[in-house]
Amino acid sequence: PEVGIYQGKVTGTSTATTIVDSNIPTEYATASLVGRAAIFLSGANAGQQTQVTSHTAGSSTLTVNTMSGTPAVNDEFLIF
Repeated sequence: PEVGIYQGKVTGTSTATTIVDSNIPTEYATASLVGRAAIFLSGANAGQQTQVTSHTAGSSTLTVNTMSGTPAVNDEFLIF
């Protein structure tokens, strides 16, 4: 897919520095999401924005700058 806006949902155990979403399209090339902003739309981090610092093609894990809370399964986020 074209790198632009991706709306995702946490699908696995995440941390204050990782977002796990098994539905991230595998077509995203390694590092193509790095530098993009991610903002949480729901959950403990709702309204909080962070930045993607690492992502490997085919991986369901995004590494991000430290957030104030831990994302929970089903929390929604937007990458832009």
